Amino acid sequence: MSDNLQAELARIETLPLEQRADAYAQVYEQLKTRLERVDAQGPSA
Repeated sequence: MSDNLQAELARIETLPLEQRADAYAQVYEQLKTRLERVDAQGPSA
């Protein structure tokens, strides 16, 4: 996934419906992983 979420979502919208669902699932997993990584680091000073 690119660092620009808006551009990535716009790109996904151009895909055929069958591919769109998979692409959104990938975005979800990548965002979830990023958030979990941040949570694991704990609060900042």
